[in-house]
Amino acid sequence: MTIVTAGPAKVEELYGAGRYAEAIELGRSVLEAACPAEHQAKTSFFVCMAHLQLAQQDCAKPYLDAAIGLFKELNNPEMLAECIAAEASIAFLDQRPDAIPMALKALAACRSLPNIPPALELRILNGLAVTQCRYGQFEEAIKTFEKAIELADPVVDMRRLGKLLDCAGIACRELGRMEQAVSYCSRAVTLFETLKDSRSLAVAENDLGWALLGCGDLAGARPHLQRSLQLHQQGNLITDRSAVLSSLCEMCVAEGDLEQATTYANAALDFGERQSEAWSIADARMWKGRIAMTHADDAEVDTQFRVALAVLENSGMTMRLVQCHAEYAEILKRRGNLPVAL
Repeated sequence: MTIVTAGPAKVEELYGAGRYAEAIELGRSVLEAACPAEHQAKTSFFVCMAHLQLAQQDCAKPYLDAAIGLFKELNNPEMLAECIAAEASIAFLDQRPDAIPMALKALAACRSLPNIPPALELRILNGLAVTQCRYGQFEEAIKTFEKAIELADPVVDMRRLGKLLDCAGIACRELGRMEQAVSYCSRAVTLFETLKDSRSLAVAENDLGWALLGCGDLAGARPHLQRSLQLHQQGNLITDRSAVLSSLCEMCVAEGDLEQATTYANAALDFGERQSEAWSIADARMWKGRIAMTHADDAEVDTQFRVALAVLENSGMTMRLVQCHAEYAEILKRRGNLPVAL
């Protein structure tokens, strides 16, 4: 059997096994050979998805564009719905304002199919829940999570279930449901350890550590946050590294180690700016402002919060913007500057 006929199925198999670099390499070989449009479309799609799993959205975009064009020619509405979901993933990774509308568009396309594929609906719901968390829509994220968990098979969908649990943990932490957040994130860590999915484990370890910080358990949080950073460094993972650096900054502030907290805040800002991640940049700026407040450096506090607000103004993250305004207003109020605070 030639690479033209066997290749597309093998690319999909490698992708499903989490062997993303191998899927990309084989997929490129398949696309260089003369093969039918259906094979080109499927291969382009899974090469795109493999790049997305590696947070290489710029590399993924040309393959996604090719897949969309081919699936339109082939009149394949199910795969077009898959492509819209991939577009939503790219919008999320790029922290674009249209990330949630894109995810909702993908969900509508999926549910318009004559026979709704449960696996596709689950993937889209997962992506929507994660996006809602990122953009501060935590109540909506919990509802989306609950819909998705009903569809998830705990054996077949272990990786997906892990991401859903992690997402739910983040939303619960933001809503102050700390014990529930720790429970969800702990289950996610266990699943990713079982799957040996180091990238997802790096993210989940940070989220578990962050949830434990919310409970005031600094000793419990530290090993999870340190492991998350280690996994990011070992895998050369850039996307999401700013988040764990911010978590470590939060821990150091709670411990009173402001010098180390500043180091982490600066590193978080650096990685956020490298990836043009609006929330990461704003979050790092807010931590720098909080640290400056402990030094009674009002000018630096104002500078950092105003920059954070400016970043969020153009991000589409309305709830994050509201939270930043509220925190800065409280700071100004405690300073006695009521007119500006109001």
